[in-house]
Amino acid sequence: MNPAIEKLTKFLNLEAERGYDNRAVLGGLGQMIELWEAEARTHQVPEAIIQAATSRLRDYPKLSPHSRKEALDGLWNRLRNEYPELKVISEIDRSGRQVKDASEKASVSPVNILEPDKQNIPAPASPETIATPPPISPEPIYSKPAEQLKPTELPAALNAPLTTIRGVGKRTADILKKLGLETLGDLLWHFPRRYDDYSRLKPINRLFINDEVTIIGIVEEISIRPIRKGRMKLVDAVISDGTGKLRITWFNQSWIANRLRPGCGVVLSGRVDQYLGYLTMKNPEWELLEQHNLHTNRIVPVYPLTARITGKWLRRVINTVVTRMAPRIPDPLPDSVLQSADLMPLGVALQQIHFPDNWDRLAQAQNRLAFEEMFLLQLGVLRQKMDWEQLRTDPISIAPGWID
Repeated sequence: MNPAIEKLTKFLNLEAERGYDNRAVLGGLGQMIELWEAEARTHQVPEAIIQAATSRLRDYPKLSPHSRKEALDGLWNRLRNEYPELKVISEIDRSGRQVKDASEKASVSPVNILEPDKQNIPAPASPETIATPPPISPEPIYSKPAEQLKPTELPAALNAPLTTIRGVGKRTADILKKLGLETLGDLLWHFPRRYDDYSRLKPINRLFINDEVTIIGIVEEISIRPIRKGRMKLVDAVISDGTGKLRITWFNQSWIANRLRPGCGVVLSGRVDQYLGYLTMKNPEWELLEQHNLHTNRIVPVYPLTARITGKWLRRVINTVVTRMAPRIPDPLPDSVLQSADLMPLGVALQQIHFPDNWDRLAQAQNRLAFEEMFLLQLGVLRQKMDWEQLRTDPISIAPGWID
């Protein structure tokens, strides 16, 4: 039996037992199917089966119990056609009371898909199109429990292709291939080439030219006007924080005017410039105030890019992979070495190398990864030396006269 199919059937059995309350797994079947999709492709489940499962379960939380039952029954019929050895799911009457089927039921138990030590195939959240990436849902850059986890084997999903990320199609995957990025593991080890420090907040009345800062304010005005005989469009905005006003401009990004409305709070990060005696910011990174700050108000990673890939979009994709994958990476260094050298665990180092909390944590992450590289290199040299020392040969007998 395919492991991914076996896991899916356990989830479906348990959901039926519970009367289709969407609590068979923590987070619900809608969350589970995103995690399962990457594992299914890793285990080479037919694409038609993957699409059938995802289409039926992605909106499962929004369905009524009756519609949920119909969706699971339809999925079971599809699975049994492809895998005849599957046991028939137990029927549940409309009152929610379980009726035993003649066939032996599969043994199932609740599964917590949110605990990384119990689920070894994660899948990233869903970045959308490159042109207009949507805001990601608020979540920490890394989870605190990662420092206590002790994974023992690499997640199979590390070798999954980038197309397993919802919203990354073959065309985008081909573009990322130019950067040497073909799998989720490649994204995890695609380190930033530099960092921009937007972690220092300043009021507008204390800004100076060439400051690279983050400000928080309210949108007072925003408009679009054509420039260069209509070939380009310029978005003009005025931001106020109570201490002063700052003029913001974006070139050829008219969609921003639809996202930023007068009265909404916004966080902006960029370099302060001057135009006609007024302080301005050109093309700053921005996020709505209530969202998790990934591109502003922090140390922002800057990655190597290629044509048609923006830094903001790539950060969003890498953040989803790092958040899900980094805590599940086993550490090759034993605890004794980590303690003696005062090193952070590998999973935390991977999280901090991409999205550091501060400069000290970034330095610790760089030190950890550099130490591991030199440590493993030294082990290789020592092992080669031991191999040489174990070489033996018979002594060669030579007559004394010949030696003379």
